[in-house]
Amino acid sequence: MSGLDETGAGLRSAVQSGSYAEAEEILARYGHAVETAAGRLSPGDTQAVEIVRQAIDLLHWTTRMVRAGRAHTADQLAQISVGRPYRALAASPTTTFTLDG
Repeated sequence: MSGLDETGAGLRSAVQSGSYAEAEEILARYGHAVETAAGRLSPGDTQAVEIVRQAIDLLHWTTRMVRAGRAHTADQLAQISVGRPYRALAASPTTTFTLDG
């Protein structure tokens, strides 16, 4: 497995586990790895085109997974919120002081 493949697998793993801070760090490394790998090849090289295509596919997958995770979290939050309607807090008694003298 190449370094590019390993980094891509790490990105997938981080996104699948919901480790979004880690995924963000790996994504920066992945972008650099793609740039380096494709940059070593001539612009018309089919291998360079394939590297970029795979990177785009991974980014599309990552976007879909993150959006699905956010939607799931939003649904969970909505379910929690339904069970707890807003209630005004009872007014707390005002503390008073008396001055002697």
